[in-house]
Amino acid sequence: MSHIIEKSWQLEQLTALSVEHPDLVQGALDLLWQHFPSLHREITMSAVADGRLTVGVAAESLVLTEDEVIIQSVAYKNQRLRKSRLALVECEAGRAARLPGSSLPVWEVIKEFRKHGPAAVLKRFPVLTQLELDAAISFAETHSDEIDRYIREYEEYQESKTRASVPNLA
Repeated sequence: MSHIIEKSWQLEQLTALSVEHPDLVQGALDLLWQHFPSLHREITMSAVADGRLTVGVAAESLVLTEDEVIIQSVAYKNQRLRKSRLALVECEAGRAARLPGSSLPVWEVIKEFRKHGPAAVLKRFPVLTQLELDAAISFAETHSDEIDRYIREYEEYQESKTRASVPNLA
């Protein structure tokens, strides 16, 4: 771990240098990509999967068609999701599955996803990453009965509160 910390200054300096001398840094990256094309592909696919790079720019960078980038990006996301799915969803007996480090239950993410789509979910929950959303969706696909039950219970609870607060509905 200390080896990584000791080397972090290099990344900071490289970032600063990229502002002052972008052509120099781009030339160094081009050499790196020539010697390590798989690293270039992984970094590019990661950026596409995280929404930091467009498919068009990725296609140009990797010298692929946009369709090829889309196919590879989906494969990359699926591979990354399979590796991290267990780490991104915490399950405790008798409790709703949650995203680690938060009190956000997976069923709540899925409820919003089903109603409004992925962009609205990421906007409503700004701390949620695309990878966490993908993990929640994947979890919901394999635990649909559990997720549906929590959503149904929540909606029934909300409906009962509404009926109790409005006399004509009771």
